[in-house]
Amino acid sequence: PGVSGAPREIRVTINGHVWEFLVETFSERASFGGIQRTADGRSRAALLTASYAPGGTRQQVNVRTGQQLADEELDGTGFTVDWQGPSWSVPGGTWSYENTAPLDALRAIAEAVGCVLQSHKASSIVRVVPAYKARPWQWSVTAPDVDIVDDYVLARSLGSAQGTRHNLVEVRGETAEGIRGVVKITGTAGDLELPQVQDKLITAAAAAEARGIAELSSVGPIGRVSIELPLFTSAVPPGLVEPGARVRLSGSLMTRALSTSISATWQQGSGLYVRQSLELERHYDA
Repeated sequence: PGVSGAPREIRVTINGHVWEFLVETFSERASFGGIQRTADGRSRAALLTASYAPGGTRQQVNVRTGQQLADEELDGTGFTVDWQGPSWSVPGGTWSYENTAPLDALRAIAEAVGCVLQSHKASSIVRVVPAYKARPWQWSVTAPDVDIVDDYVLARSLGSAQGTRHNLVEVRGETAEGIRGVVKITGTAGDLELPQVQDKLITAAAAAEARGIAELSSVGPIGRVSIELPLFTSAVPPGLVEPGARVRLSGSLMTRALSTSISATWQQGSGLYVRQSLELERHYDA
């Protein structure tokens, strides 16, 4: 950190992919024959957390859409929202909180409708995207975002399936302005019901449907797949595989990327060794 204690901002470029980080801690360890230095940090969106941004209080008395609520949370912060969630209306008096950092408030809006936050790699943008871009029970007829062929998979491991595919969930608003929605997977009997879900922002059918889809998508016979492959440039498919992407393996196995880890290691005689390791979610009934 600098003299003021503020974190340093750095840009990292690996095979053409650019990230910007806040370096929050630094350490150095010296031993005979060498020095090891370690820097730890987070994406620039960390500036919106309680570590750097004071907690605020809000009572929205006017009608707003979910996207407008999200935009207002980042007013004056230098950040903007890339909203990819559903559109619905929230009556005045519904949205309120006390002593909450901007990112936490934004996360609460996103989670209400089954979305997650993603920090842009190198810009002051926070994306609000559905946790599941496509419903797992429709993956067999949904085009993937990324195709990964066996030719360049360096390692792969599979885990066993855990869980049951539920097919119905009731979603309710917590306030007088809230609604009740019942979300059922089309073509099923609706006989395997999840526990009821409640959120004060469930005030329209679109919000209830989006949250219900996310809840039903997160359960089922789910296993994990881990693979390691080179980190290609953007011009060479699959490039960088980002969390949330629908990934098809070996031409048929549909998965969803949960996390991506990048490693770059210098090897004597062969130069820089760059790899991306993916943690993938597999629905065995998809």
